[in-house]
Amino acid sequence: MSDQNIKYNNEIDLVDLLETIYNGRIKIIITSIIAVLFGFSISFFSEKLFEIRTPLNIKSSALIDFMPINDILKENNLDFTDENLDGYVIDANSIFNLFENEFNDYEELGEALLDDLFVIELLKGLNEIEKKNELIKLSKRFQIIHSEDGENKFFLFKWHDVLEGSLILEKAIDSILINILETIRNDLNKLAISVELRNNRNLASLQNKMNMILLQQAEISKKRIHFLTEQSEIARELGIDSNILDINALSQTTVFTESDMDNDSSLQLNINTGDSQFYLRGYQAIEKEISLIKNRSEEEQLLSSQDYIKITNEILQIENDLSASQLRDSLEIIENYDNSWLLYDLTLADSKSLSNTIVYILVSLSLGVIFAMVYLLVSATIFKQKKLKGNN
Repeated sequence: MSDQNIKYNNEIDLVDLLETIYNGRIKIIITSIIAVLFGFSISFFSEKLFEIRTPLNIKSSALIDFMPINDILKENNLDFTDENLDGYVIDANSIFNLFENEFNDYEELGEALLDDLFVIELLKGLNEIEKKNELIKLSKRFQIIHSEDGENKFFLFKWHDVLEGSLILEKAIDSILINILETIRNDLNKLAISVELRNNRNLASLQNKMNMILLQQAEISKKRIHFLTEQSEIARELGIDSNILDINALSQTTVFTESDMDNDSSLQLNINTGDSQFYLRGYQAIEKEISLIKNRSEEEQLLSSQDYIKITNEILQIENDLSASQLRDSLEIIENYDNSWLLYDLTLADSKSLSNTIVYILVSLSLGVIFAMVYLLVSATIFKQKKLKGNN
């Protein structure tokens, strides 16, 4: 019976629980007030963050200035197409891709952050590696985000002060826009250089072909002179100083026919006199031709080739290619561009606080009440146990 009484006395029934809580209500209230004050202080002294979001758009009309450059690229087959993936173009997509790549490398954001007083204080006492890591961490608070359908774009950043964060973003954007123009200028200059290098390679190749033709013509002339020299010696031996052969006869074909009356058939033999009787022209004419061949200029030798005119035309086309100079002239457009293609307004941005004081207070209040109640229950149990031992 005594064991059952002990077991019963060790249990805390609902009435005892409520009575304990009621008797300790003052402690619960005081503990809750302290917890609320503690939560409020944590919220007050913790870093306050605001999330700022504003749409950004591309002003297509501001890109009209780049149309002459795109025309030059297209006329010279340097524009970007499905067939020419290495080409170049300046349009809304390409220029925004440049902007987004520059924005996401954090270089310009890092430079803008270094001018902020809050960041300057934050970086004090850090070594170079720590400073770099902290700048990257802060730069990641600034983002360009896209809507799910990809149609809309936004600037989004998180900072403790809306105005300070907006100024940092403005500085970074201004630097990026300047760098984009510099990138385009450098790209166009590189394109001009590549065109010049390509033309120089093609000119060298064509000039090499021209030299080969010249060597071939020299070899042909050498063989011709050798042939004429032999014919001239034959004419001198025979005492033929001038032409004794009918000119038309040189181009005629002599036909000899032998008939077989028994077989009622015939055998026909065609003999072209050709160059075999060239000496009959006389050594004076032959030696004159030798002299003319020897005194021919390089250009006169080249004129004898069928490929000379074709190669000459190709050389003239390359030498008169204006694409490189036109690309360099277009750099003036870049120098005078006002960088007005990016549309955004940070004064109309939506902002919301990420520092939720109410959450801090509610969590602290809950923890304070729980702590107070646990304390009261434990205290009541210990007191009851001592009382039971004293009665025994």
